[in-house]
Amino acid sequence: VYVGSLTVPLHNAWADAAIAYQKEKYPNMEMVGDGSLVFPDAVLFAAGEARITPELRGFLERICLPWFRTLERTGVAISDLRIEGHASSEWTGLTPEQAYLANLALSQDRAHAVLSTCLELVPGPEGDWARRRATAIGYSSSHPVLSGGREDQDKSRRVVFRVDLSLREVIEGIADEVQRLDPLAAKRQVFE
Repeated sequence: VYVGSLTVPLHNAWADAAIAYQKEKYPNMEMVGDGSLVFPDAVLFAAGEARITPELRGFLERICLPWFRTLERTGVAISDLRIEGHASSEWTGLTPEQAYLANLALSQDRAHAVLSTCLELVPGPEGDWARRRATAIGYSSSHPVLSGGREDQDKSRRVVFRVDLSLREVIEGIADEVQRLDPLAAKRQVFE
């Protein structure tokens, strides 16, 4: 996971499970450099719909619990844990302004449907942990995927599982570990 100028490897079971399942079932799914999982909209939903398909539910049954459980167990300082819905700027028969609002509602509904299903599938302590941290957000077409400076409409329609680290907590953890390993070195750094 990339945070500012600090890169922290986040190798965990949910990512490994997602990658293996993705290669088999969702060749279009992508794990991007920051550790986010990106699912093209066509893989997850029927056009213009936010209903969870049986195929999507099957995938969420296999990935949600490992994702939340592993994030909880790693103890990583998480600042934001979210399911994002994204849309292209198009909507047949609507003005750009109307398309933006229709896509906003659709992207919000899709993110909400995915997160609601994940929370339903995650029982016990992991579910409690997830409910205290996870959010769903729809971005409409405000974060398009560009190709050659132009919107790639197919790639812009997507759902993203994203984890952001708390940079402050990570840095404090590093400082604590430096001090634990070499108390004098830590004091010298603080006063220099």
